[in-house]
Amino acid sequence: MRQALRAQDMSLTLYKGGLDNYLNAVVAQVTALGAAITEIGIETRRRQAAVSLIAALGGGWSTANLPSGDTVLPFSPLDPSAGGRPPRPAFGPDAPSLGPEPLADEPARHRG
Repeated sequence: MRQALRAQDMSLTLYKGGLDNYLNAVVAQVTALGAAITEIGIETRRRQAAVSLIAALGGGWSTANLPSGDTVLPFSPLDPSAGGRPPRPAFGPDAPSLGPEPLADEPARHRG
């Protein structure tokens, strides 16, 4: 994705400087948009797979576990960096939890 955006910037700079034609600038824009769409599609499939895995393992979801409105990044299909905030990490210690966490006031469930 970064390389496609860099190529787009370079192509537009060359066009504005009169060193390249507009067709190359448009092709670079199409390539960058295609890379962004592919990146969003991959992230969507990753999240769908995580939900399917949790459901297959017997887990469930509760509306109490959904993020609040101020922690959700704004969605703009044509600008993946919209919102001015960097995206949250998908993996690592700072990544959000994929599964529901038990509530403090929820009684413990015992098998018996």
